[in-house]
Amino acid sequence: MTRLQTTGTYDGKSGDFSISICPNDNHLFTLDGLSVDDMKEIKSLVDILLESYEDEKTREYNLREAEYYNKRAQLDINYQEAVSAGYEMTADGFWTPPQKEDKVVRWKLPVEVDGPSGECYVIFPDDLLDAAKLREGDYVEWILNDDGSFTMKKISKTLSIEER
Repeated sequence: MTRLQTTGTYDGKSGDFSISICPNDNHLFTLDGLSVDDMKEIKSLVDILLESYEDEKTREYNLREAEYYNKRAQLDINYQEAVSAGYEMTADGFWTPPQKEDKVVRWKLPVEVDGPSGECYVIFPDDLLDAAKLREGDYVEWILNDDGSFTMKKISKTLSIEER
């Protein structure tokens, strides 16, 4: 960043001001014969620029502060909210988040029979397809359980010509 050096003089006889601006010891320009009104105008411009700078810095600070408090509000929950959300407090006073449980969902689906062909089929409801992350055309493995039910497991398989 360039650092400016400024000098100014006032001629009491003529009532004129003079301002020199020098970045890094290199003379840039001099304004001679400035009136009091000219000086007030320059001062007014500098004041406006400094005020804009301060406003921007304040706005940046306020945004950072607002972000902090928003994050803090997201982290801060009261006791009842924590308990309701499944959090548990340890003996040393720390909150632990609820543990995800592997939830086993079971569906009982009727086996239907196609009248003319006699072929058996099962219609999978949308919630089962969503839960199993299945789409039409996916391959599944059917596992016979000891109780006579079946477990369906999605597999990645490319069928050979003989299997088709």
